[in-house]
Amino acid sequence: MQPYSWSLHAEAVVLVPLLALAYAFVLRRYPPPGWRIACFLGGLGLILVVFVTPLESLALHYLLTAHLLQNVALAEWSPAPARRAAALARDLLRLARSGRL
Repeated sequence: MQPYSWSLHAEAVVLVPLLALAYAFVLRRYPPPGWRIACFLGGLGLILVVFVTPLESLALHYLLTAHLLQNVALAEWSPAPARRAAALARDLLRLARSGRL
């Protein structure tokens, strides 16, 4: 395996588009502000960058620092935008329980 080869992992290639489709399905019924959509897509994009780019092969076979960068990106950076987008779901549930929807 070459250190700078791109990899297609099933977790990233299948699950990320499924999450995007599920979010798009919810968006049709409850449209959020544009910044929340951008946050969610940014988090998904970061997950794709970590698993599909050459960073993945570098992390698996060559550099511990690349592996640690993956850990930071997945544990710290990608959940933050997705959490901002998930606040939409929390707000919608709160509105639904109060009967304002």
